[in-house]
Amino acid sequence: MSNFTTFFNNMAKMDLEHQDLDALSNLAQLVVKDDLGSDSKALITAWAEKNDIYYDFSFALRPDYLVGTPDDKQVKMRVTFNEGDWYAYMVMDCENGECESWGEKEFKREELEDKAMPVKFMLEEIHKQYNAKLEQENARTDDDIKIAVKAKKKMIKHIDAINAIAKEMGVKLYVDRNLDGADCIYVVPDTFTMEESDQDEVALDIIPDIDLEVRGFDSNYDHFTRIIK
Repeated sequence: MSNFTTFFNNMAKMDLEHQDLDALSNLAQLVVKDDLGSDSKALITAWAEKNDIYYDFSFALRPDYLVGTPDDKQVKMRVTFNEGDWYAYMVMDCENGECESWGEKEFKREELEDKAMPVKFMLEEIHKQYNAKLEQENARTDDDIKIAVKAKKKMIKHIDAINAIAKEMGVKLYVDRNLDGADCIYVVPDTFTMEESDQDEVALDIIPDIDLEVRGFDSNYDHFTRIIK
């Protein structure tokens, strides 16, 4: 039996109502780090709380495969005590909350007692689910990109036609990036300029505009993430 299961088996025999939960949480962190071994840096933080009649000891873990994920994924592990027994639960956690579709599983005490390193065992189970979901999302993204490429091919001929009309009519298209939401595209005569001149400033409300429902995006700061359904 591992130190992990021995520790929590002993805790299950305690009257937690009269124990210092923060002190026990600190001890639990040491046990989890010991179980992780060379991967002990994966443990980020830990906390304990009473939830009705249950006592939960929670741990935030970020194994190597989650380092640098766009939505800051980590694995939340919770050990819950109730009526002299306990079980563990792991779920993938993101910056917007728990995301069960990327991995979750409950582990009974009996399932973990014969494991030499229970925490690593549980993380490996979540890792399998994560990899399956990632493969699924990548496949879907490939299909999405194929649709986007097909859409681009259909749009190009119309964009070429618009540029030809602009050249023929002596106008240029200017995108106003100072708007929220859809960016406004002004159709500006070639006789107008943005340079300083002695002429009167032209009011924007007399210049025709086109709303292509184009969205603003700055690649220096913004990035795209997949929508998880």
